[in-house]
Amino acid sequence: MLDIQSGAIRQARVALGGVATKPWRSSDAEAALIGKHAGDEALAAAGQAAVKGAKAQKFNAFKIELARRTLAVALANAAALT
Repeated sequence: MLDIQSGAIRQARVALGGVATKPWRSSDAEAALIGKHAGDEALAAAGQAAVKGAKAQKFNAFKIELARRTLAVALANAAALT
């Protein structure tokens, strides 16, 4: 969820599912977005913040990169709707 006013992200809510044993909300990704313009740089930074500290297991390392990229695309789609 993005609340964009005058081109800047005022509020953001980011939750990830399917990449861990349970869905989780990423306050780091949300913080990376607040006050920024919803451009590629900010969205990529949010994706990076969301996976910060993620530790891959034996067969799921691909999920970290997938989550990072998918979040950036999902946020771009959400920004386009506002």
